[in-house]
Amino acid sequence: MSVVEVLEDIDKEGYINYHKVYKVYDIKPYLRPMSSMTEEEKGEYYNSYDWEYFEEGTSFDWLNENHFDYRGLIKKGLALEAPDNMYKEG
Repeated sequence: MSVVEVLEDIDKEGYINYHKVYKVYDIKPYLRPMSSMTEEEKGEYYNSYDWEYFEEGTSFDWLNENHFDYRGLIKKGLALEAPDNMYKEG
């Protein structure tokens, strides 16, 4: 079950269908494989690293913000591979 499937169960008033039971471990996020990173995104990722203080926090934040699966969750069955156009603007 994906987050999208849960959201589809929300009625017009914004309430979740309470006749269904959702368990956190049943919900899988859509993530992008690292191999789908474009050259432009590679540049952005490289620039997100704080080279002066050698802190990785900002680069992990960038990966999270851009929905990349840097932990291998897709292979482990804990996430779904996002369709190519899912997180593209426009």
